Amino acid sequence: MKPHATKIVQGPIPANYTPYKLGEQILQYECQGNPGCHSNQGEIILVNQTYAHQLEEYLAASEFAKLKSGSPVPAVIARMGIYMHLLADRTSHYWCTNSDRSGLIPHPTEEGNFTSRLDQLACNFVTHAMEHFWEQGVDIPLANQSWAAVGLYFQELSAFKTEVETAAQWFNSSAVLVTQHQLLGTYQQPGPLATAMMKRNITERIGSLQRIVRQFGWAPVPGFETDCAGQPW
Repeated sequence: MKPHATKIVQGPIPANYTPYKLGEQILQYECQGNPGCHSNQGEIILVNQTYAHQLEEYLAASEFAKLKSGSPVPAVIARMGIYMHLLADRTSHYWCTNSDRSGLIPHPTEEGNFTSRLDQLACNFVTHAMEHFWEQGVDIPLANQSWAAVGLYFQELSAFKTEVETAAQWFNSSAVLVTQHQLLGTYQQPGPLATAMMKRNITERIGSLQRIVRQFGWAPVPGFETDCAGQPW
């Protein structure tokens, strides 16, 4: 699997098992006369759409999408972030997205338009929360979706660094290079990252994760440079 992050939110969306060509992805939109875009509050008429090809302009105008220097987040980083979030959701929410009652419903008479449908039983808040509960901090082997998501993250970030032009500049050149096996280990013999994720105590878990970051010379996670008392992890 290769990210091709510069293309991930551009152009028509490929749809498996359907002859229909879906339209360009919409990143942001509003609904005319219906602020919440709720189907039970009137007809949904999209207005003020921001499309994928406008991502760079959207980031430049956003007051939130800023680097520490104050300059806008580069579009290639935002695209990769969107892709990684989607990848994690697809992996960790498999019970919802794998359901036969979830999927995209193309509109045959309206080329490019489609409706996204989610299984209301498999995807509701209670099911969502309960499934996430087992993903970390449970003092037992990590859930299958956790192993899958973290492993895919490692693979995709590695591919992003080596295969996407200009991506390498966003990685810490002084960081120690580690393999996926060194970091994650196996189900039978978990590595340091998997072991940290299993710690039930939240302070111990976050502390262990930050120590791993420091151990390999990676940049600290913003906001987690120290513990709550201002002491080094």
